[in-house]
Amino acid sequence: MRDVPYVEDLGRRARRWTIAGYLIGPTYIADRAALIAACETNGPGTLVHPTLGTVQANCESYSTSESRERGGLATFEMVFVESGNLQGTAITTDTQSAASSAGSNLGNQSGQSLDNTTNNSLANGGTISI
Repeated sequence: MRDVPYVEDLGRRARRWTIAGYLIGPTYIADRAALIAACETNGPGTLVHPTLGTVQANCESYSTSESRERGGLATFEMVFVESGNLQGTAITTDTQSAASSAGSNLGNQSGQSLDNTTNNSLANGGTISI
């Protein structure tokens, strides 16, 4: 219930680029199919741009239109998002198996301890109350 806002720095937001592209000429149909296949490929790919340089990015969305009347032309509008680094999300330890194993070991050790205590007590003529 504070009246003063609190802002936490969660890091930089992923960069997005909207790029218009044009395929022109007699091979534009084959080129269009290749570009669509590249945009629909799973995972990041290498985006090479004259001013952005080379970046790893995913094609988030695209749209295309074409015109044969204008000499063979396909127009693309593509949105790319920076792929980032997935190393921070890698799972390195199976905590569920580790906890299960630790629980089993504790149960075994407890059972052995109880057996040892019971056997020692009975061997020395003692009694056990439950």
